[in-house]
Amino acid sequence: MAVKLLSRKRDFVLAPIYYAQAKRVAKTTLRLPEPDGVRTRQFGGENAVSLAIFGDSAGAGVGVDSQDDAPLGRIGKGLAEQGLGVNAELHATSGHTSFDLLYRLYAMGACRFDVAIISIGVNDVVKASSDKAWMDNLHAIITLLKRKFGVSHILFLSLPPMHLAPSLPMPLNGLIGRRAAALSAMLADICQAHQGVHYVKDEFDKVKLDHQAMFAKDGFHPSKLTYQVWADTLVGFVAKLYSNEC
Repeated sequence: MAVKLLSRKRDFVLAPIYYAQAKRVAKTTLRLPEPDGVRTRQFGGENAVSLAIFGDSAGAGVGVDSQDDAPLGRIGKGLAEQGLGVNAELHATSGHTSFDLLYRLYAMGACRFDVAIISIGVNDVVKASSDKAWMDNLHAIITLLKRKFGVSHILFLSLPPMHLAPSLPMPLNGLIGRRAAALSAMLADICQAHQGVHYVKDEFDKVKLDHQAMFAKDGFHPSKLTYQVWADTLVGFVAKLYSNEC
């Protein structure tokens, strides 16, 4: 409790600096577009698994030029190489929060997906979503995916190590990093409370990914190399799920 209180006091004192730095970052950070390419693709052979990627700019692949190098292309190709056919769709948009994703799911027509991969939370950090809003939105997203879309396996990717982003100066990066870690911990707990919902931790430390190589040229979004690490992690996770079902 003392450590938490100290952190709050420090953040209160540093609030004017955080505000000034956040305004500067918003004004000066390079704006990258979502990559080109189709958002509905088939990979591999027949009897394919239907897979959808939902979420934010990372889900959409901002930071690379083509969907081939984004999660859609890399995950689909990786699963096909594992012998698992995939019908893949992308439903992700830059700037989306958990609330935006929930609204999107409500607005979409009903269809069926076997697997949903979700990248969400970075914008909840940036836009200061409350703990309650974050958790309520996650529970509602899970409920909708199961009831409306019949999803058997929901995979939430852990929030990235935002404190390492080169575009975020000290001490703002520390504040952002702590908040990202807190939301990620809540996400892990929520996943554990729902059957068929999985928290997929990134493996950047495991593969010893260099911090400078993790980010695109804007110093904020994932790089091509980071997307490959994410894809490899998710491909391995999905392939294991389906091997266990055989």
